[in-house]
Amino acid sequence: MSSTNPKETKTTLTNEQRKAIIVHKDKNPNINAIGENPLAKRQRTVQHLDLEDMLYEWILQSQDCIILSDDVIIKKAKNLAKLFHISENDFKFSHEDASVDDAIIAEALPRLREILKEYDLKDIYNMDETGLFYQY
Repeated sequence: MSSTNPKETKTTLTNEQRKAIIVHKDKNPNINAIGENPLAKRQRTVQHLDLEDMLYEWILQSQDCIILSDDVIIKKAKNLAKLFHISENDFKFSHEDASVDDAIIAEALPRLREILKEYDLKDIYNMDETGLFYQY
């Protein structure tokens, strides 16, 4: 009776082969490392996927009805965290401590409004710290 699975074999490399691999790797860096920004933050995995999905759906449904500031989204995330019994110690609320001084906002708003008068509302985006991505 013949087996459909091929027999597993163990492959060993000689020292010469190992050296050749190391030399090749040094001369040909990983394509992912080319152009890599050393200051870029690493992509983190989602710890609470259910909460993330629910918050994302809420944002999609609410963005046309209300103005979604960071504070509004953080408040909703905290409410959802309570719903899922996630303590605040287990959940990171981004940008919470990075709020801007109200005096700076009050000073900059009139100038910003003057600049934005020339544009249609459909052409104004709040990029914050996020890039705008196009899907082709």
